[in-house]
Amino acid sequence: MDIKQISELFAPTIGARNVITGERLTLRGTGYCAASFDGGVLLTPGSAQDVSEVCRLAAEHGLAIVPQGGLTGLVQGTATALGQVALSLEKMNRILDLDPVQGVVTAEAGVTLQQVIDAAEPLGLAPGVDLPSRGSCTLGGLASTNAGGIQAIRYGMARDNILGLEAVLADGTILDLNNTLLKNNAGYDLKQLFIGSEGTLGIITKITLRLHSRPSSVQTALIGCAGTEDLFQVLASARKAFGGSLLSFEAMWPEFFIQIATHLGSSLVSPDCGIYGVIETGHWGDTEHEDALTTFLAGCFEDGLLQDGTVAQSETQRRTIWQLREDADVIESPNGPCLSYDVGLRLHDIPG
Repeated sequence: MDIKQISELFAPTIGARNVITGERLTLRGTGYCAASFDGGVLLTPGSAQDVSEVCRLAAEHGLAIVPQGGLTGLVQGTATALGQVALSLEKMNRILDLDPVQGVVTAEAGVTLQQVIDAAEPLGLAPGVDLPSRGSCTLGGLASTNAGGIQAIRYGMARDNILGLEAVLADGTILDLNNTLLKNNAGYDLKQLFIGSEGTLGIITKITLRLHSRPSSVQTALIGCAGTEDLFQVLASARKAFGGSLLSFEAMWPEFFIQIATHLGSSLVSPDCGIYGVIETGHWGDTEHEDALTTFLAGCFEDGLLQDGTVAQSETQRRTIWQLREDADVIESPNGPCLSYDVGLRLHDIPG
């Protein structure tokens, strides 16, 4: 089928305005995947029932569907080719329920992570998953990629924070796998099949996320060590010192750190360290822990584990520290195309 035939197939079901082709499509940003719209057709359904009808029609006519979220993935997962249909859940962007007592939020898959963060913050709550692309990544993408993010050391991956979901299968069947209970040992946990499946088993249309109590205060530090072994020792010590209060522990190779620090004009720590790290701790209740991270780092200096380090003294400085970790586009911009990858290694395999 050509683009015109594909458009005419879906227009009666979801409305012509929700079948995007031609100039309307070329005006859209393709995100990190230049081939996102090479198929020439983008569908923007407004409900799970719409998605169901789209899938049913696509199955009947042998058309492949490529689900798309915030287009911030780095592994070409949103690429389409002629004869394939891109499907965005951007119009399914409603937060359906936020229960502060139960500590859960249920939302459509097109809701961005930042929307959830903003809705939960006045209630003293926050999602456990946090990503640099929080302003554009969608809950559907977060679930389908099993996103980890910068607080995985504290709250786990996406699958550890998703209580339930709704998904549409290739034939249009809508599976209601939703759940709002933190303690639920009833039968098979089928939702786990869809988390991390990259849309290959079905299109996630609704998600229920667990929310966590937001810390009353946060401390953030940028550190430099001579090498990975010292950094690992700092991590081990931080786990003992802070326990569940350790929110983040991120590492940066010197080549990465120096290029971004130079771009930002940042001189928070020495450029001569062998490896760099970001530590963030959260504290709840009283303020007796205000200097806990500073005291901890002082001990690491005494033990010879740190070459340099600084604790953020303001929210502006905290954001600068995280920008050093998150602004990875600076690496790609001057160097042209690069290969992005996401791998998991045991700590003792990293030095090699």
